[in-house]
Amino acid sequence: NRPNMLRQALASLQAQTDKVWEAVVVDDGDGRGLDLAQSLGDNRIRALENKGKGQVVARNTALSVATGDIIAWLDDDDWWEDANHLTRVKNALQAPALVHSHGYFVFTDKNDERVPYELSATLESMQKDNTLLTSSVAYPKFFHDELGLLDTNVEGYFDWDWYLRVFAAGYSLHTINSKDVCYRLHAGGRSSEAANPNRLKGFEMLKQKHGLE
Repeated sequence: NRPNMLRQALASLQAQTDKVWEAVVVDDGDGRGLDLAQSLGDNRIRALENKGKGQVVARNTALSVATGDIIAWLDDDDWWEDANHLTRVKNALQAPALVHSHGYFVFTDKNDERVPYELSATLESMQKDNTLLTSSVAYPKFFHDELGLLDTNVEGYFDWDWYLRVFAAGYSLHTINSKDVCYRLHAGGRSSEAANPNRLKGFEMLKQKHGLE
């Protein structure tokens, strides 16, 4: 239900210097995302409906139909600031790994003020906190063939759960040392729902699943 934000996200993808990509847009809302994606007239952009099933199921829907060798997440309210982001991702994935880059928090309630985000992340630190920007993450698609799809049971912590599953399978974490991503913080974002009962339930399930304290 955020077509203007989605337009910006897709424009940042179309602006990439690497032009070989496929976008799978899954609309979990009122259909305006489908209309926007289809109106762009770009045959690299596919649009699917997934109404009323939640964001994790929507992501799994996209993963089930994606045809590329690399998966890169891009939420509709974020965008890739650097046109070389996909090039860096592909170069970093010459060997199988989970890769991520740094970026900026963009605060919509403060006239889009930007705050640089460059927190470190290691295999050890991820046992205590998730410091990866969702829309900066990429990895080989075959990880899902090996490990399965995203876990719907952990609610909004599907991303942290996925990273821990990848690490447990023996794959490494690689940091791209550039600020490629703009991560928007706004009233309608899922990041603002930490006290939501379902989110708290998901957090408890995440802890139990991975033995976290």
